[in-house]
Amino acid sequence: MLETNQTLLWLYLGENEISDEGVRILTQTIENQNHTLEL
Repeated sequence: MLETNQTLLWLYLGENEISDEGVRILTQTIENQNHTLEL
């Protein structure tokens, strides 16, 4: 999704039951492939 969505600027994950492992994977993906999303 991040590879094809060039307009994603903000991602709200509050109230989401994402696991610690899921957060780790998502963070790594954003850090490695992100050019516009601010962390």
